[in-house]
Amino acid sequence: MTETATPQRSSLSAKLEQAFTGQIPEGTAPNVKIKDGEKIIGRLENPALKRLYYLVDEMGTTLEKLMPEKPPTNLVDIAQLVEKSMPLREDLELASNLFWALLRREFPDPSIDEIGIGIRENWDVVALAAGEETRMIIEVPLGLLGALRTMRRPKS
Repeated sequence: MTETATPQRSSLSAKLEQAFTGQIPEGTAPNVKIKDGEKIIGRLENPALKRLYYLVDEMGTTLEKLMPEKPPTNLVDIAQLVEKSMPLREDLELASNLFWALLRREFPDPSIDEIGIGIRENWDVVALAAGEETRMIIEVPLGLLGALRTMRRPKS
């Protein structure tokens, strides 16, 4: 397995504070077009939520860079990759969940309760079409994803 540098992990709370106090950029709106069946329920104007979206996107990009082009096949390499990626993966999941929860509070439209909510180009907030996925997904090879799900970090 090719060695990949472990990203420096700064505290998630410090990153969130930076997002909510304007110390990181807002970033750009996603370039995802509105799909058939989606309904625009508003436009995201809240700069703190835009920065949180940027933070989640950056964390996802960092996690993607940790993943080797060719997934590891032996347990030692898989375990090493899981050990390197698990803290960032956990932080990403928390930050992502926070973003979507705050977005739902910002846009309390009843149509999103059962179907879901999404962000599209121009920061349009949409109620998703039935059956659409509501979370940011990071592509991870299937075998590695299984390993990530079953392996846990030792408790401190």
